[in-house]
Amino acid sequence: MAKQFRQKGLYLALLNQGSISTNLAKVLDIMKQQEGYKIYIEYAHGKPISNNRNTIVSKFLAMKDYDYLMMIDSDIVPTPNILNLVDFSKDIIAPLMFVHQKGMLIPLFLATGKDGQYDADDYLTKVGLQEVDATGTGCIIIKREVLEHPNLKYPFRNEYDVDGIKTLGLDFNFCKRAKEVGFKVWVHLDFVADHVTN
Repeated sequence: MAKQFRQKGLYLALLNQGSISTNLAKVLDIMKQQEGYKIYIEYAHGKPISNNRNTIVSKFLAMKDYDYLMMIDSDIVPTPNILNLVDFSKDIIAPLMFVHQKGMLIPLFLATGKDGQYDADDYLTKVGLQEVDATGTGCIIIKREVLEHPNLKYPFRNEYDVDGIKTLGLDFNFCKRAKEVGFKVWVHLDFVADHVTN
């Protein structure tokens, strides 16, 4: 008797404030047509961002048919084959993404420096799937087991010092806490997401 093929269940949340880019809409159309994946799509528009992400997680966890949560921000355009990252079965995986800071393009391919701070690692000398200390959440795929872990309840939150000044954003804080309980964070350098800026 032939082994029955099971589609991978993917809960896809598109974080937006009323619109998404035309290029992201095109990628979404391609994703919906790919075989091998059962996709549920939500257009999540809550504020602030931590509330939006944590609400998405809560909804995802209630829908037991879905194995992976994927979040894409409205200003990120992943490659059309982005669903292939699910096939690596990693705890947390993302494409290579960049942010604009102080006139520079910074890769979200991060290693912990000697001072305990996150620094961009050298991605130019590496290829393929790479383990990292942190990445961004603009386009990220997270396995259900990660978000079910009791130490990761309320997964997306900023970290503040005693004076109320933010010391760590919710994306890096999530990666840090996930690694502390034994999960791994990966970036696949063959998948590069575009960051749409005005």
